[in-house]
Amino acid sequence: DLDENYRNLEWWTETATRHPDNVPVVYPAGFFVMHQGTLYRAKRENVGKEPGTSPDDWEKLPAPADDVRVVEGSLYAGLGIR
Repeated sequence: DLDENYRNLEWWTETATRHPDNVPVVYPAGFFVMHQGTLYRAKRENVGKEPGTSPDDWEKLPAPADDVRVVEGSLYAGLGIR
């Protein structure tokens, strides 16, 4: 679940451009990505299947809540993701 760990969210890319061999990225089932401003979850493991053009592989999800910053001293300071 994305709400449990936002580190499970990445930008979708076909290849790992920081790898010297530009290896294809493998997305396991349940993985979350952002692609062209839209959030997707992998329905099954896939490689090179672009979200938005591969509905059998990716589930389009509603937009996540905006990140809200509070002023220091607020009653909400220290709550949520840091």
